[in-house]
Amino acid sequence: MKRSLILFLAMFFGVGCGDGRPQRYPVTGTLLIDGQPASLPEGFIGVAAVTFRPESGGRDAYANLNPDGTFQVGNYEVEDGCPLGNFRVAVQFYRLVGSVKKSLIPIRYEEYDTSGLNVVIDKETRNITIEVSSR
Repeated sequence: MKRSLILFLAMFFGVGCGDGRPQRYPVTGTLLIDGQPASLPEGFIGVAAVTFRPESGGRDAYANLNPDGTFQVGNYEVEDGCPLGNFRVAVQFYRLVGSVKKSLIPIRYEEYDTSGLNVVIDKETRNITIEVSSR
C-alpha cells in the first residue's frame, strides 16, 4: 500500500510538472538600423525593445535591446524563450528628453499593423535579424 501511494504521488507530481505554459525555445537576435547594429549610446534613457505578436493569438513575446543591439526573447519571464509560430514585430526605440519622447526610428515601426516586420520562429530558429530604416 505504501509503495502504491508513493508511486501514485510520483506520477501525480511528475506528470505536468512544467509551468503549464506553451513550450518556449531560445531566440536571440540583432536589431539593425540601416544595416548597422542599433547601439545604445552611453547613458541612454528611453526604450529600446522588440516585441513579437503571434498571428494565431496569444501572449506577446518581448526583448529589451542590449547596448550592442542584440536581444534575447522572453515570453513569460525575461529571456525565457519564445513559442513557435508566425509573429508580427514592432520596435520601440526612443530616447526620453525630459518628459518628451524622441523616436530614433520612424514611428511606423512602433505598431504591428504599420511596421511591415514579420518573423517565423521554428525549432531551428536561434539568431534572427530585425532590420529597420532610419527614414
